[in-house]
Amino acid sequence: IKHLQDKSLLMNIELQNQKQTEMELNKYVDELEITSEFIEQITNYPVGKDYIQYLIKLNSKIQFHQSLDHEWTAYQDVATKLLTLQNRATLRIRSFLIQQFNELGVPKTNISLK
Repeated sequence: IKHLQDKSLLMNIELQNQKQTEMELNKYVDELEITSEFIEQITNYPVGKDYIQYLIKLNSKIQFHQSLDHEWTAYQDVATKLLTLQNRATLRIRSFLIQQFNELGVPKTNISLK
């Protein structure tokens, strides 16, 4: 009976360790994953108040990516995609701001952010 109790305790510890490892890996994968939906949000969704959420998510992914070891394959795989998305978002925000500033030049114009 003592042997079975020890074996059960050991199996329980192993299971908890596996669950903890799975949670850590899921966080890691979520930060590195760049889905087609995320790319669509950054590249095609209208710039406005809601767009900030996508920028925050992009910034989070970039910050996590920069904390990785540059020799890792995961770092190298994601680097170009993140840089492209960052450049695309920057261009879209720049265009949006230029448009908003140009509207300021038109007399009697009220600008409301969408």
